[in-house]
Amino acid sequence: MIAAQLAGSHGRIPNDQIACGLFLLSPGVRYPLTRMLQKKLSRTLRLQHRLERATFNLRPGQYSHTPPHRLHSLQVAEAPVLLAYV
Repeated sequence: MIAAQLAGSHGRIPNDQIACGLFLLSPGVRYPLTRMLQKKLSRTLRLQHRLERATFNLRPGQYSHTPPHRLHSLQVAEAPVLLAYV
């Protein structure tokens, strides 16, 4: 797992209003339930919003909007996944 924040509280461009960056996950990685705002660009990725929601797959060219502070998890399938978040 490698993360690079371009703008935000830990980014190259300091900003307390917005955060954006890239997040690279290796095959087999399971990212536990967490809260953040992201759009996820994927190869094959299983995503879950909230505890009670079913998981679903994201494929190349698709994205998912996770509202701020929404509990979610994701799991990488057979190929690395590069996520872009805003």
